[in-house]
Amino acid sequence: FVAAKALQVLGRIGGTPAGAQVLVMGLLPFVAYLIAEHVGASGILAAVTAGLVTGTSGIFRHLSVSARIQAMSLWSMLTFVFNGALFILLGLQLPDIIRRVPPELTSRHWLFEPVLTVLILTLCVIGLRFLWIWIGDMASMIAARLGKRKAEPFGFRVRLAGSVAGVRGAITLAGILSLPLALQDGSPFPARDVVIFLAAGVIICSLVIASLALPRIARGLVEPGEDPGAAEERRARAGAAKAAIAKIESLASEGGEG
Repeated sequence: FVAAKALQVLGRIGGTPAGAQVLVMGLLPFVAYLIAEHVGASGILAAVTAGLVTGTSGIFRHLSVSARIQAMSLWSMLTFVFNGALFILLGLQLPDIIRRVPPELTSRHWLFEPVLTVLILTLCVIGLRFLWIWIGDMASMIAARLGKRKAEPFGFRVRLAGSVAGVRGAITLAGILSLPLALQDGSPFPARDVVIFLAAGVIICSLVIASLALPRIARGLVEPGEDPGAAEERRARAGAAKAAIAKIESLASEGGEG
């Protein structure tokens, strides 16, 4: 909210470059991280919370049009780069994680016990997400009835698709890899290897399940309450818009070369 006020002030100042507004947006997660770490809280969760609050606070209303375009391009690029970097780190550590399965997970069997544990955890995460979507769907239905509005529930397949599509990834991996190697007294951080192994396993397992199951679950699904003809028209409009943008970019590049 402080950043929203700062952007509002910058917007009232004539001639403020769009880069200055984008810089304020870019510094938000770092400020949240540093403040949280200073008071002994989780910097990762603080940065995520700052992003959620930024998305719901209407802070983009205070950005100019050029600043909005630049901010969206910047965040898309940073999201792609950081997600890729995190999964590269996971890939580099994966051989050691597989070779050094924590003994706490191999007391009964060296292979089936860790694999079954990861699979059960992944299914629990999917089940919790399904329950959360169902609760939200029911809450929206109740709110619509109280407001005398028409609302249509998602349905089982839509809820299942949303549950499977919510793959664990960057935030989970960033939070796990931020665990310290040792406590303040110098002793090793308890169960750090177990947590890293389980988190990496759940990430990989959820990716595999989503890649295999989601195309079949989502086949033929349309948005609840949306007419199939309207959905087809929306896809056609999106395709026409993409073709127009590609043509404009090609003409612009030809004009620049000329």
